Amino acid sequence: MLYGIRDTLDELQRWRAIARERGMSFAQAKITVEVGYIEVGLTDRTTLRKFSTVAEPRLWPSRFLNVRRMTAGLQSEVLHRFSKYVEEAKESVDINMARVSQIATRPDLFERLFQDDIDFQANLDILVIPVADSPDGRIRQLAFVRPGAKIVSIEQGSDEAEIILPAWMNDDSAEKSTV
Repeated sequence: MLYGIRDTLDELQRWRAIARERGMSFAQAKITVEVGYIEVGLTDRTTLRKFSTVAEPRLWPSRFLNVRRMTAGLQSEVLHRFSKYVEEAKESVDINMARVSQIATRPDLFERLFQDDIDFQANLDILVIPVADSPDGRIRQLAFVRPGAKIVSIEQGSDEAEIILPAWMNDDSAEKSTV
């Protein structure tokens, strides 16, 4: 899902224009997900682990993390894992994968990060990730929403289409290991 006002407005404008050009309809929805308390400072591994000190997951102070709000050390850990994943897949390791900003070029690897890293897996419902997939090289932010995340509200922007979420998005019993 798109995250943040600027990225969302830019994308909505772009897709509305494409729909208009093609004579198609455009539907949108605003989905609000419970995230708990959002850390004011940057999040490091210790802070991430602190989220799970309460026995009941729904009472944890935060279920949300933005990659851009992680410490450089935690971002470097993510980059190291991504480099390892690429190497294990026998893909050519791009020289650019040596810079933290390049994790935005491989959003597909965040799913594996959730599966492999116990702190991400156990402590987060939403991870805002940078994605660099537009032809102009612009990086946008997307919210990676895990199964079982608590959806608070859905506001549909059009009555011309019905928006139906996948069952895993509102199933409290969904396995956290499934992404």
